[in-house]
Amino acid sequence: MTFEGFFRQATGHPPYDYQARLAEEGLPETLAVPTGAGKTAVILAWLFRLLVRTIPGTARSLVMMLPMRTLVEQTESVAKRWLEHLDLSEKVRVIVLMGGGEAASRDELNEWRRNPQQPTIVIGTVDSVLSRGLLRPYAQPRTVSPIDFASITDDAHWVIDEVQLAPQATSTARQLDAFRHDMQTLHAGRLTCMSATLPEGPLDTIDNPYIPGGGITLSDADRTGPLARRLEATRKIRFLDVSKAADVAVAITEQHRPETLTLAVVNTVDTATDVYKRVRKASPDLDVILLHSRFRGVDRAPRVDHLTDPLPADGRIVISTQVVEAGVDLDATTLFTEVAPWSSICQRAGRCNRAGTTDNAQIFWFGALGKGPYESDDLAASTVALTELEGVEVTSEDLLNRTVDQAEELLTTLRRRDFTRLFDTSPDLSGADIDVSMFIRPSEDTDLTVAWIDPADIVDGHIAEKPRDPWRCSVPISAARKWLEGPKAPTAWSYDPAASSWREVTRASVLKPNSLVLADRNGGGYVHDLGFTPASVAPVTTEARSVTAVEPRFEGASEGPTEDAGSTGQGIGWQLLDDHLEEAGEQAEALLSAVAPPGLSPAVQAAVVAAARFHDLGKAHKDWQEALLNANSSSTGTPPPDGTGPWAKSPGTGRLGFGMSRVRRGFRHELVSIFQLRTDAGLEALTRAGVPEEQHGLSIYLAGAHHGHLRVQPRDPIADGRNGSTLMGLMDHESLPPVTVNGASFPEVEVDLSIFGMGSPESWSRSALDLLDTWGPFRLAWLEMIVRMADWRSSAGDKLPEEG
Repeated sequence: MTFEGFFRQATGHPPYDYQARLAEEGLPETLAVPTGAGKTAVILAWLFRLLVRTIPGTARSLVMMLPMRTLVEQTESVAKRWLEHLDLSEKVRVIVLMGGGEAASRDELNEWRRNPQQPTIVIGTVDSVLSRGLLRPYAQPRTVSPIDFASITDDAHWVIDEVQLAPQATSTARQLDAFRHDMQTLHAGRLTCMSATLPEGPLDTIDNPYIPGGGITLSDADRTGPLARRLEATRKIRFLDVSKAADVAVAITEQHRPETLTLAVVNTVDTATDVYKRVRKASPDLDVILLHSRFRGVDRAPRVDHLTDPLPADGRIVISTQVVEAGVDLDATTLFTEVAPWSSICQRAGRCNRAGTTDNAQIFWFGALGKGPYESDDLAASTVALTELEGVEVTSEDLLNRTVDQAEELLTTLRRRDFTRLFDTSPDLSGADIDVSMFIRPSEDTDLTVAWIDPADIVDGHIAEKPRDPWRCSVPISAARKWLEGPKAPTAWSYDPAASSWREVTRASVLKPNSLVLADRNGGGYVHDLGFTPASVAPVTTEARSVTAVEPRFEGASEGPTEDAGSTGQGIGWQLLDDHLEEAGEQAEALLSAVAPPGLSPAVQAAVVAAARFHDLGKAHKDWQEALLNANSSSTGTPPPDGTGPWAKSPGTGRLGFGMSRVRRGFRHELVSIFQLRTDAGLEALTRAGVPEEQHGLSIYLAGAHHGHLRVQPRDPIADGRNGSTLMGLMDHESLPPVTVNGASFPEVEVDLSIFGMGSPESWSRSALDLLDTWGPFRLAWLEMIVRMADWRSSAGDKLPEEG
């Protein structure tokens, strides 16, 4: 099949010339084409090269990083529609990553993680994607950070769209791309930056200098072909002398024409809401839509869908904030815009006469209505440029080619030493993580998400089922803090991972970017047609709840500090430890066969498979077995068969905890595995498994790291600070009983916690850092991911990858 045929089948029309070049030449370093020219077609170019041409070096995943949730939702819709038209919906996965718990469900996320062999389109906000690239995923447990890091950095081509709206994220993505090249990944994967207004500042970084003139831009064929009408579309610039929202509302109703779309774009949510209320009051029979970033998905989605509905006889008015600047495909006859930086003016103008079918399109601009998010010098420069264009009909390229001063944002550069430090995902002594927001959106008021619930849904700090992403609202942290500390504040809860429970929000609570806050619906704070409204005290409509029983598991994670939730409730009944380890080894072999690069040596592959075959040795410990049996009994699971064991999994759903034992609190079975594998018998077992001596350390590290707790510098969330006498449920110098697993016998061994001190000649941390030096962060995390996914796939009863 040719790319033209492939493109036609997906979209119903032929590709533009530059889109065809994307498929022929590959995704470039930069793509600079005007607004409305179809940049999202990079998805089809990547699909064609991966699945039709099967060009070597084409990454198995395409990771789309977008600055706004509305653009994520639109791109998801387009990608899924194209895959359906191409009959690829079953072959290619689409996963959506957005803050506050993700648009994808926990099951969808885990399906994605467990299947690195499947081609995947990852679509997410820059916050959710880049926080994963920095091993600090927002709103996700730290124990999954190595998995997600490997999944999006190795065998993944990155695309960051509308870079002018995310300069800090773009700079960080450029640095990470340089690190991927210099420190090496095991598979292909680079970065494409796209925009109509491509700023050089964020692209030109210390480790990834930008050389202008490369990339792909429009060709002569584009300018004379089907795209020409869009490129030649004009709009007349007009000044609107107003100073308050009421006057803007009057002008909108006066200038609006029947059977046309009128779009008004302002700089703040408060202004948009004010103008919307006034237009609705003045013209109650008109079709008026309010759009901004502080709507729940269930209320935002129908608004976005309605944008493209056929126009009624009286036309339609859309009042919006900057959320329409990127990706939203609107074609207004009349545009009203508050003055903004020139790049934003260009983006907004691209929503007026977008298709080039209107002869009398107009843009009305007016001065700033109050304090907004932009620098005054940028607004002054745009004011001068717009004033000079009074009464002039301009194309999008006329605006793009005009030189207008715009201050470059002061960016924080991610240096190599900063990035290397992030590989150690253990919390500090206070239980906190390194804050990576400075590398993503440092100068902005970052958001969290709020979901409204019935207070009866919270029982003893646990909730049976968190509200799904469509029922969550993005709110700036400062606005949320002001609301929750106000005189009419509702009761609200935030999650405390150290306590594995939801706690009431107080003035002392730390509200983190992309975290989830649950608010009492009876306290208000949200109005269906206005979005987040802190002044409202009317009860908020919530998601219908089908689950009433409290689910006693670590919220949002596959494992917690005192449990292994992944060891229960897997739906496959009782599983013997011998069987689980054998199956995990088979899964590791199959995954490597499906996705390992040709250059990965047989010795290293043997080390990975052996780590999977021995990763759960510590589960044979009598205290772990007792905890598993107790957890199963507490959730009325089916009792185990008599006279067999030890067990790896049970059918129960109860929490696997060790809190009743002072010594065993926070017990980690993989720590036991480490001590057993370090014995002479353990090393001999690795050798018999085909692991050469020089790779023994890699096998032991991968086995110990397979839950994400024991990586570089283990940190005990419960017992830290007890003078090194305990670590994750083990006492220094205690004896671990002998065990036999799959025919391999491991003798009694004494716990020696001194190996976890940096001064030890056999220091665990020193060995981990040596492996990091040898492999680099991307390759080492990928090997970790293979072992962990072999474990997960075995636990879930998945077929081997080659079996489909």
